[in-house]
Amino acid sequence: MLIYTADGLNENSSSHCGEKMSKVYEPVIKGAFGRLFGSATARVLDVLILHRGNDLSHKELAMYAGVSTKSLSKNVLPRLLKFGLAKNTRRIGHARMVTLDLKTNPIVDHLVACEFELSLKEADA
Repeated sequence: MLIYTADGLNENSSSHCGEKMSKVYEPVIKGAFGRLFGSATARVLDVLILHRGNDLSHKELAMYAGVSTKSLSKNVLPRLLKFGLAKNTRRIGHARMVTLDLKTNPIVDHLVACEFELSLKEADA
């Protein structure tokens, strides 16, 4: 299995009979929601909040959050898109870009404030 980290590619053990494995990423960004809840959705939300105003490709988002691109595309992003927390912005070649939906969903403002407050509480502790 291949594991991608911030430093690059690391070779890890075992391949399963030629089976194509999804890439596993080590989280680059560790935000307050990810530390508090630990789920893939929370880690992706952290990355989107920290990069608000910018769009990220699915591969970049998966790498920064520490989730596989398959998990991101099949589980996490559909949930965030359904609740209006994220939105697809554009395509560059085959890469689909996504960003935090700051304009149409007022809940996003509360999540950004919550992320900030959690970080402050954690710094004080």
